[in-house]
Amino acid sequence: MDENEDFPDAQQAGMALIDAFHERDEARFRTLSPEQREAQFQARQELYTYVDDMWEEAKAAGLNPALRPEWKGVAGMRDVLTDLRDTAGFLVDEES
Repeated sequence: MDENEDFPDAQQAGMALIDAFHERDEARFRTLSPEQREAQFQARQELYTYVDDMWEEAKAAGLNPALRPEWKGVAGMRDVLTDLRDTAGFLVDEES
């Protein structure tokens, strides 16, 4: 069975997860100390970079991951991690 048959649109699922999680994440993030916020931002940035590097390596190898169904999981994860990172970055900056 093809991995995409089990979960045909991981990117759409990622967007739905962002919609469902963002408000709770932001509320919890606001309870953190400035040091904890910065640590969260750094951790989220590091994980985003790891996944984004996969995407960029595929492009450098001549693939177009945005058009390949087998890359939908990576695309969805990039979307989720972008939101997590951006939420943290916005709230860290807000504190400054």
